Amino acid sequence: MKKIKYIILILILSFVYSCSDDNNSIEEKQYLTFNFNTNNKSNEVLEIEVEIISYNPIKLKSEFLREVNAINELTGEEVYGYVLIQNTKSNGLGGWSEDTGYFFDGECFQYGTMITGDNGNSMFLYPDVTTQYLHPDVCPGHNEAFV
Repeated sequence: MKKIKYIILILILSFVYSCSDDNNSIEEKQYLTFNFNTNNKSNEVLEIEVEIISYNPIKLKSEFLREVNAINELTGEEVYGYVLIQNTKSNGLGGWSEDTGYFFDGECFQYGTMITGDNGNSMFLYPDVTTQYLHPDVCPGHNEAFV
């Protein structure tokens, strides 16, 4: 009878131990790839791999990108995105600046242009069809989400 108790105790302990959280496990890093033009006069594309560091809200990390906020031209809602560091174009008069990057619409990162006025307000503008082809949206897989 004692052997049966020990066997049951060992089975229970092994079950509890096997179902416990393994705090020593390392989470696999996840990445997204963004395509940027390297030169406006050519169709050369620079691929930048960015690490996902948070899912709620989704936040990215890259030494080549900076996070920015803008107003979506279609919805009027505030969006955030990532633009290349040191890729800002100015109109030369100091009145406005232009950045290209990927902006998060709640489901996907969409490529576009951010115009910042001299008042500091920024607006996200969607690209034309050709540019959308060269810079497709960065979305999670089918039946998945950035969560």
